[in-house]
Amino acid sequence: MSYLSNRRPNSDRRTGQLTDSERHELLANERRRNVLAVLDCETTPVTLETVAGQVAGHETAPAMPDVDTVRSVRISLHHVHLPKMTSLGVVEYDRATRRIES
Repeated sequence: MSYLSNRRPNSDRRTGQLTDSERHELLANERRRNVLAVLDCETTPVTLETVAGQVAGHETAPAMPDVDTVRSVRISLHHVHLPKMTSLGVVEYDRATRRIES
């Protein structure tokens, strides 16, 4: 179990306030780096489906991702990566509406 799982989300945090350990944990995973790259181009909240499609595209380039790949990415983002990024205060993810905001 990750030490982050016991932490409460802190919406007042900013990326610049992450500890070195938290920053390394955030950036250690390619999928989380891809999410950050996708969100860097967005100015408004985006849907989980949109982000999953773009992240899957990054991961399968130059080929187009198939439906199963996008679904797999969407599930891992919803259950693993976005909650971790939310707990670090890097993104805001509304699980009910499945909308993401950086």
